[in-house]
Amino acid sequence: MKTSTLSIRERVTRLVEKWYVLEPLYFLIWTTHELLANPRIQTVRTGDGRIEYNPNFLEALSDAELGEVLKAEIVRILLKHPYLRRKENAQAAYLASNVTLKEHTGTPLPFPTATEVFGSKEFDRRHFEFYYDEIMKSAQPLGGG
Repeated sequence: MKTSTLSIRERVTRLVEKWYVLEPLYFLIWTTHELLANPRIQTVRTGDGRIEYNPNFLEALSDAELGEVLKAEIVRILLKHPYLRRKENAQAAYLASNVTLKEHTGTPLPFPTATEVFGSKEFDRRHFEFYYDEIMKSAQPLGGG
């Protein structure tokens, strides 16, 4: 729930300015990307030197939630999920990225755990490509038809 009357850009700026002291690596990564509104996407997307966001999505977030969403995008950049680790199926890659973030950062964002996605603790704390491959396997029809 939004708790501020500031614009999205003002809210983001205030959050990111704190990173200069508290999370310098996040701040450094942030400065290499441009923040752009894109009402055609559902939430937030990172790639090609941009962090794009749906204005309605970000406006609905509290400052704490907004901070967590921005941190998640910075971690995606650090892990190269949107860059060198691009995959053919963008939807599966996004899910694999979310599971990876939940498993390794413990983010409070409502990302699924590996157990929730795969129904077993067998796949806990694995890596992005592993999750992507498993998601793609589970999406394939079984048997020879």
